[in-house]
Amino acid sequence: MIERKKGKIKFHLFSHPDYVTRVEKLILTAAKRNNPKKLIETALTESKYCNFVSFDCGKDGTFLQFWRADGRVLFDYFMIPNNDLGKYKYLVLGLLAEMGFYKMKGEDKPIAYFFRLREVYGSELLEANFVRDIPLASEFIYKVFKEIYQEDINQIRARVG
Repeated sequence: MIERKKGKIKFHLFSHPDYVTRVEKLILTAAKRNNPKKLIETALTESKYCNFVSFDCGKDGTFLQFWRADGRVLFDYFMIPNNDLGKYKYLVLGLLAEMGFYKMKGEDKPIAYFFRLREVYGSELLEANFVRDIPLASEFIYKVFKEIYQEDINQIRARVG
């Protein structure tokens, strides 16, 4: 990890488990401020070297997951029989469209600000590419939990891996 403070550049080397622990501490600090938007933004920003970050408000079956490979923000919405995500599919698609995303066809990786639906192992997967736009992804997460899932956004939690 590279850090810039007071005009100096520092390099930090962490194992993945140590890095995850560090990120989780930063997320817990943000959670104590009781500001859900700040928690979401902190989790997305600080998890840039993690594999993924997921969000939930404590309710079984409703969550959001993002892949953070190479600092990118890639959304995966895997609708399988044992979660409740499928019933929100059209609302989530509508929100993506409202936020300026376009539908993509084909099997290529989703390109910037595009989404696609595809079948994986007999279940539906919605993928969207937020590029590196943390403010847009943060707004999306906040709106899904508050407006679509209608959950108590103050209970939001983030997990990294």
